[in-house]
Amino acid sequence: MQKLLIPLVTVLALAGCGRLVHRPDLRQGNILDPKAVAQLRAGMTEEQVRFLLGTPLVRDPFHPERWDYVELLLPGRGERQLARLTLRFRDGRLVEALRDGAPLALP
Repeated sequence: MQKLLIPLVTVLALAGCGRLVHRPDLRQGNILDPKAVAQLRAGMTEEQVRFLLGTPLVRDPFHPERWDYVELLLPGRGERQLARLTLRFRDGRLVEALRDGAPLALP
C-alpha cells in the first residue's frame, strides 16, 4: 500500500504544477470596433470621430492633426495581436485613414 501511496502523492503534487492555469485574454488601448470604423466618413469633424471611436490613445503634440488609435490583444494562449488606426485631419475635418499602414477607403 505504501509503495503505491508515495508515487501517487508525487504524481498528484506534480499535476498541480502543470500548465492548467486559466489565462484570460487581455485587451489594452483603444478597442477598435469594426462597425464603428466602417462608419468613418471623409469630412467628419474631430468631435464626430471622438464620439464614434473615443479619445485616441496617442496624440502627437507636434502633429495635432494626426490621431493614433492602438489596440493590443494579449491572448491567454497564442501570439499577441496589434492593430493600429491612424487618422489625419485638415481644418478640423477627417481627410485620411490608415489601418495598419494601409489606406482605408473613406466614402
